Amino acid sequence: MKKTSSERNLFPIAMACLLLAGIITPVVVLGQAGTQTQSQLLSLVGVAQTSRAYAYTAVDYASSHGLAVSSAQSQLSQGDSLLATAQADAQSGSNIAAGIESVQAAMRDYTYAAASASAALSNAGLTASVDYAAAAGAVAEVSATASIVAAVSAQACAAAGVTTSSSSTLAQACAQVSTQIAAATAHLNQATSLLAQANGHAGASVDLSQVLSLIATARAEVNATQSDLVTIASYTYSQRGQAYVSAVIQPLSAKANATISAEQSVQTTFTQFQTAFAAYAQSQAAAAASVNSSASALAAAVTQVSTSTVSSSISTAEGTTAQVTSDMNALLNIQAIAGLPNIVADIHTCLSATTDYNTSLSTAQTQSNAYSATALSGFSTYLGTMTADSAAAQSAGSTYVSAYQKVVTDLSTLLSIAGVQAIYTSLTGLQISNNVNSVNTSLQQETTAMGTVNTDISTFTSAVSSSAASVPVSSSLVSTATSVSTSASAYLSSTASTAMAQASASVQATAQAAQSFVTSADASTSAQTTIGAFASSAGTLASADASLYTQTQASATAFATAAAYLSSNIQSRISEVASSQADVSQALQLFSSLNVSGATAAMAQAALELQTASTVNVAA
Repeated sequence: MKKTSSERNLFPIAMACLLLAGIITPVVVLGQAGTQTQSQLLSLVGVAQTSRAYAYTAVDYASSHGLAVSSAQSQLSQGDSLLATAQADAQSGSNIAAGIESVQAAMRDYTYAAASASAALSNAGLTASVDYAAAAGAVAEVSATASIVAAVSAQACAAAGVTTSSSSTLAQACAQVSTQIAAATAHLNQATSLLAQANGHAGASVDLSQVLSLIATARAEVNATQSDLVTIASYTYSQRGQAYVSAVIQPLSAKANATISAEQSVQTTFTQFQTAFAAYAQSQAAAAASVNSSASALAAAVTQVSTSTVSSSISTAEGTTAQVTSDMNALLNIQAIAGLPNIVADIHTCLSATTDYNTSLSTAQTQSNAYSATALSGFSTYLGTMTADSAAAQSAGSTYVSAYQKVVTDLSTLLSIAGVQAIYTSLTGLQISNNVNSVNTSLQQETTAMGTVNTDISTFTSAVSSSAASVPVSSSLVSTATSVSTSASAYLSSTASTAMAQASASVQATAQAAQSFVTSADASTSAQTTIGAFASSAGTLASADASLYTQTQASATAFATAAAYLSSNIQSRISEVASSQADVSQALQLFSSLNVSGATAAMAQAALELQTASTVNVAA
């Protein structure tokens, strides 16, 4: 039956509308059924190629009859460019979403080109062949769409999680899609059969109204699957959620746990360092205190040695020995005495003893005067000499007193001799015994005090020697402080990192203060340090000890602060991981109850928490 003019004008437009409608269902199916895949993009490319074939047929046919189709040709060129981009994305497997957008746009361009050419052919009365090609292309396009819907539906129905409450609804939707696609396929088969019968008559007017009706019916049946596809898609959310957990959450969780584990390893090293530093601080404090205490005791002992008392008593004794010598010589000048050989012998003995005593006093005085200039390192030798000189003076004093007393006794029987009385009176008024006893006492007190000094020097030098291993900060402790500070700072905020760096710098300062203390201690026991200079050395040492103690305590405090930051940071990460686990559990439950927006928000929150837990070098 020949078509009327109005039918002929409407038919190409109807064909174009069939093609345009073909763009919609596959895209909706893709959007509802889950993640867009490479195979789905390839299917859409196939549909677009079918649309392209029909469009080129229509445009070429119109062009061969001299019809104006420049606009349609421009649409074809634009469509080809978009299709090429989509094909490249499909081949590479990347940019799937962008490829789908490109293939959609290409199909629109082909449809518009075909509609434009069909309208021109219709106006020129040249639609027969094109009508046949359009119908064949529409059958192929709808068939391809039905295949996509069937494949997507089958995949979604197989993958969807079915719960007791949803099984009947899901099963019904899956069955309805299957039924509708089967019906569409049957109608398309009929349309294909009719087209086969019409083939060969394309040059004349062909009545394709029944084919068009079958295509429209099939199209409606395919489109009718959309509501059921939406229902099916809703039951894939749990699987999508699980897929997101596998693809995103689990790797983030592994990264967060690895970060926590690495930071805990740093914390372990840091704690070990703190323990080592605390042990050092305790040992250092004891050693430094021992050195400082012994130095203080030695300084006090040094001041207890009274060389002025010795000097005073010796000076008095020397004045007496000078008078004794004068008196003895005066006796020798008395003629009557000269005739008494025994008494003359006693006088000479006394003069000799006086000279010996005077010499011993001079020697003891010289040694006593050398006290302040004596080095600590040679003090024991000096003390031995001083003790021997003191004993020699005491011995000589005893001999001197005995000889003196013998002469005085001799003179007591010779007072009648002229001049003897005056000398006797002079000698007995000298209080020689008291002077000698005073010298002996001052020398004994001095050597006793010097003995204490010598003992304190030994104690002090021993303490300095012992502190050599305890007071300095070992190089390994300093390097560990630097290393652990650098490692820990990689996980901390800028504020915490600053605290960690300050703690490391404080250990360096402690090492310097310890070295200053050791240097001061060594200087106090050097060969150049004398008794007289020790008081100043002891003061310097006490100051160094105070500085070292203060700096060591500051270091301990700084590391305690840094340790608190590190521990807090680790606990914060652990808390973020725990919170993310709770959020993931909640998201999966919400997906099961089809609360997609709530589930999506919970899953996003979980990802954010895990990113925070795994991030290093965070801001303050």
